[in-house]
Amino acid sequence: MKHGGNFIFYFIFLLAFVYTGSAIAPASAIEQIPSTKGEVKKEKSEKKTRRKRKRTKRPKPTGGEFTLQSADGSVSLSDFRGKVVLIYFGYTMCPDVCPVSLDIMAEAFGGLNESELKGVQGIFISLDPGRDTTQRLKEYAAYFHPNIIGLVDKKEAIDDVCQRYGCVYKLVDMPNSSIGYGVLHSSRTAVVGRDGKLITIYNHETPAKTLIDAIRGVPGK
Repeated sequence: MKHGGNFIFYFIFLLAFVYTGSAIAPASAIEQIPSTKGEVKKEKSEKKTRRKRKRTKRPKPTGGEFTLQSADGSVSLSDFRGKVVLIYFGYTMCPDVCPVSLDIMAEAFGGLNESELKGVQGIFISLDPGRDTTQRLKEYAAYFHPNIIGLVDKKEAIDDVCQRYGCVYKLVDMPNSSIGYGVLHSSRTAVVGRDGKLITIYNHETPAKTLIDAIRGVPGK
């Protein structure tokens, strides 16, 4: 194999000399030269690692009861039993994905008739307890729609709900920004049935029409 590689290199070198009158092979030809054994081994190892990551599946979200804090006191999921609940995780200083997702939720609520609207509730759970106070969340959530409330709590409580509803996040330092740090997080909207059980989770930018259909399709009206 080693000799074959040397022969190919010599052949390219010779062609370059014949056609260009120079002993320097064209860049395109050099790029076609086989990698060294070490580079090949490294590439195979990286591919193997990528395949393992793809095969690693996070636990399936189970949903379930939780109690977090609002500006008006403790709020539990069971407080909305009999309603369809849409849950989204984010933070008030989020520059884009959170406002987009909450806009879509608000648009979906706006597409319901008065009777249907009485049977739905939106919950925005903050991933940033260090900055998102309950009052700040109350004002932020209400800006999008009166049927959306903002909740927060200690990190441990938030992490527990995140795990059960398929949300992942991490704090990221932003030393050159006035906000100090950001929150990288998944952007998904969970739909909970009138019985308090998780029905499904929609990915980022799922159209409002899809959410409306999902709300109307929940049994037990």
